[in-house]
Amino acid sequence: MNKALYAVLAGALALCSCSGNTVDVYQTAVKVSEKGLSRTDLGHYMGTCLYHGMADLALASGRQEDMDRVMNILSAIASGEIPIKYKAFIDYEIGGQSAALLAYKGQESLMPAVKQCAAKMWAEQPRTPDGVMTGPDPYFVANNSYWIDIAFTVTPFFLYAGLLEGNTEYVDFAAFEALKMCEDLYDPSCGLFHQGYRHKNCPEGVDEAHWSRANGWMSMALGCLLRDYPRDGRYWEDILSWSEKFYEAVCRYQDEDGMWHQEMTDLSSYVETSGSGQLLAGIGAAISSGAIDRQKYMPCFERGLKGLLSWVDPDGSVGHCCRGNLVPGTGKIEDLLPIHWYYNENHVFGPVVLALAQALELGIRKVRLDSPMGSSNTADRPRAYARLITERKNDFAWENDRVAFRVYSQQVANKAASGVDFWAKTVDYPVIDEWYARDREGGSYHIDCGSGCDFYNMGTGRGVGGTGVWDGEKLVCPSLYRSVELASSGPERIDFTLTYDPYDVGGVTVTETKRIEMVCETSFYKVTHTLSTSDGSPLTLAVGVQGFGNDEVLCNEDGKIFIIESFDHNERVGIGCDGGIARYSSEMGSAVLVCPSQSVGYMHLGKDHLQLLKVESGQSVEYFVGAMWSFQQDSGRWTGCRTPWRQFSIQESWASQQQLYAL
Repeated sequence: MNKALYAVLAGALALCSCSGNTVDVYQTAVKVSEKGLSRTDLGHYMGTCLYHGMADLALASGRQEDMDRVMNILSAIASGEIPIKYKAFIDYEIGGQSAALLAYKGQESLMPAVKQCAAKMWAEQPRTPDGVMTGPDPYFVANNSYWIDIAFTVTPFFLYAGLLEGNTEYVDFAAFEALKMCEDLYDPSCGLFHQGYRHKNCPEGVDEAHWSRANGWMSMALGCLLRDYPRDGRYWEDILSWSEKFYEAVCRYQDEDGMWHQEMTDLSSYVETSGSGQLLAGIGAAISSGAIDRQKYMPCFERGLKGLLSWVDPDGSVGHCCRGNLVPGTGKIEDLLPIHWYYNENHVFGPVVLALAQALELGIRKVRLDSPMGSSNTADRPRAYARLITERKNDFAWENDRVAFRVYSQQVANKAASGVDFWAKTVDYPVIDEWYARDREGGSYHIDCGSGCDFYNMGTGRGVGGTGVWDGEKLVCPSLYRSVELASSGPERIDFTLTYDPYDVGGVTVTETKRIEMVCETSFYKVTHTLSTSDGSPLTLAVGVQGFGNDEVLCNEDGKIFIIESFDHNERVGIGCDGGIARYSSEMGSAVLVCPSQSVGYMHLGKDHLQLLKVESGQSVEYFVGAMWSFQQDSGRWTGCRTPWRQFSIQESWASQQQLYAL
């Protein structure tokens, strides 16, 4: 059966259909591209993968608007409008492999920059003693070390730069780079690849894991070689041999839903979407090039495409992608497994677009799914969430994709105060139910099992947003909340109101309610606070964040308090982010934002940093309270806390939060 006829049939049979679960491949690729552009730092290597996918999409679709979209990005990189922040490899300076690919395919404006960059990289990029281009850290050259991700950075760039110039040395080096890695990183027991060769974390050899995205990077490199390396080139037979061996193993470890897992040889580990997308893209390129048997491998590709689309939402969001890591821990499989997945993690967009572009190349325009698009994301899609914890003394807890908080009820009045407790989560999906269930089953949410932990000891302080009334001499605080009214528990916004028992301030009876709201993609919750006095007199409201002895005040003016401090832990924390690397310390920032015109001062009282506001009886006042932990997931990537929180303390404003909550 010839190639064209098979492509038509492949697009017309099981993958194309007429139900509500039918997905348009091209439109989905565009949506994923747009979502990626809205969330990804295009000056990072994750950006280069995204616009390589967009370049493949433009070539597969043949649409000028797709070509214009990716060319605008590459032009912005060339002009400096998009600054390149990750410069480990010189080709990133011009947009990486996508610039070389599109120059080779005829985009004349890119040709001079690609030629100049290739010459510079050829002369200046470090190489190991074995001849593999590697990173700029002197360790890699001194120890003959590299990591497999480099295959996708170096191989396509020199392949297409060489084909553009007719430079056989470049073209053959592209093949050499990938093939040398195949030799060094191959595991004959399973047919898959390891990630690091003589890496710092396993300096004597290779790591033990078979990470899906590590294998995905090699899949992409081999896919490019299979598609465009000259058939009469000196390395063609080696490329073909390694590819056949590798893709046979890849298909062997595909699960029944068509996906591949974090540790590819362990199907009990979680599904990983970025590696799955890369593996599919490589298989698709191998099929379309005629390098591997179409009838043998098309079922694997089709099943994988359906599986991948079950993790893609209609708006282009993608779930279950592992964050970046490089040979975690000591390189053992058990070090890889705790590293959690995230929704819209920046690594995922490029691989999904690459896979969908290859589907178009194979003639697949529509895909009929067995369940709705994005249905696999249902359980762990990020959302704002709140509920009354009736099974644990009526705690009330709330969270979004970054942070979680709780307040205690009067059932524990002898043990706790009316401050706000902070829960440090490392994942972007809800943890409240998971952590309380662990507590009921005899476990502890004070120990990090991969999604974060409760290490924050609020005690009698104000915690993160507790309040009181300053009477001129002392802080008078309400008792624990009396009742709660839940108006919305998400998924877009949580909204509830806490009511407190009346209390006495200098002979005046005070009644109090707090309406709390929270949305996603912020570290702050909003409070609409109403105090009423029995005689109608105004009060001075104090909104606090708590320190623990080594706190540093970053800002205490213009209605803002930002503090940061470090914590020591008895148990390892942050393991959802750092795999097997033991961390027994972390940092936390906390903040209060009030309207500058309503602020009447700052006070440091005991452990608490207090923002003071003058409020009229019966009139509501608004403010925002937030926190950041050094291991939390933020906007698709782990960022740490100290530097981001310092920048945040300067840049974040009352107006910015007002705008976010007005949406």
